[in-house]
Amino acid sequence: MADPMNWTWHERAKCSTDPPAPGFFWPWKETEVTDRQVAEFCSTCPVRLKCFEHSMAAEEPVGYWGGVPESQRKEWLREGRQFRCATCEEPLDPLRIARYKGRELRRCNKCLT
Repeated sequence: MADPMNWTWHERAKCSTDPPAPGFFWPWKETEVTDRQVAEFCSTCPVRLKCFEHSMAAEEPVGYWGGVPESQRKEWLREGRQFRCATCEEPLDPLRIARYKGRELRRCNKCLT
């Protein structure tokens, strides 16, 4: 799991280098943004998995991290969900897990083939 005190990954984050409109990641402010819009924006971020790992390790209380909304992360934390491949220990893609809600994904794409 990521070290919650290590933020070096953030300098390469898409939201740092190509930020969206103000309030994009915090929909309780002035803008109305859907989970799908955020997931789409974050899907091409080079450090999306690091961002997600950070949010889970630090138990970030608000906002979107790695394209995943706070409500989904809180649910996964309560469940004690693991986000590493059962075969190779590589991080699992949280957006892929969200698409298969209700179904436990325990292997990465590489190990499924």
